Amino acid sequence: MIVLKLTDIGKNYKNTGDVLKGVNLELESGKMYGIMGPSGSGKSTLLNIIGTLEKASYGTIEILGNKLEGYGEKELCDLRAKNIGYIFQNFYLNPYLDAVENVMVPMKINHEIEPKERRKKAECLLKKFGLEERMKHLKSQMSGGEQQRVAIARALANDPDIILADEPTGNLDEDNEIIIFKTLKELAESGKVVVVVSHNEIVKEYADEVIEIIKGRIKA
Repeated sequence: MIVLKLTDIGKNYKNTGDVLKGVNLELESGKMYGIMGPSGSGKSTLLNIIGTLEKASYGTIEILGNKLEGYGEKELCDLRAKNIGYIFQNFYLNPYLDAVENVMVPMKINHEIEPKERRKKAECLLKKFGLEERMKHLKSQMSGGEQQRVAIARALANDPDIILADEPTGNLDEDNEIIIFKTLKELAESGKVVVVVSHNEIVKEYADEVIEIIKGRIKA
């Protein structure tokens, strides 16, 4: 099933000119995609456009068959909250919340999840990633690999169709890199679209398809 479709997407900035040029992509459920390319090639910009954090200068985007043209910020916020999960290199966990509370954060803007169910769901997600002994731990009490697994659990809090990961292993050692890539692969196999921007060649071992960007264009 095609979950996300980009047609002739371009992005230009006043000071830097064209960053993306004529990008066409169709992303299917159940697949993991790796986006690779040199620094400044447009990888992160493409990920931000896919995730609706940035608007394209031209072209069309469809998510779950819905064209995003005409969507206001409220509609985009709702779309992000329910359909897209984000994983970042620096984890961005709240240092004053424990692991369970961090995972609960996205649920607070999802009115479909009852307040009494939030903690239970967060605990189930953390157990899924082997973090049952870390539920009450703060960010400062966890290793980098543990923090990233909490961040992945948080990205899954609202059961999104699309998972976007920007250099998710950039701050991790080799053992934890493998754990995270295996986890992302398993998420894809469970039926989600997983898109990973990475400089790490290991992504090629796990991705169903590698998309290489050179100077704003997808390499044929």
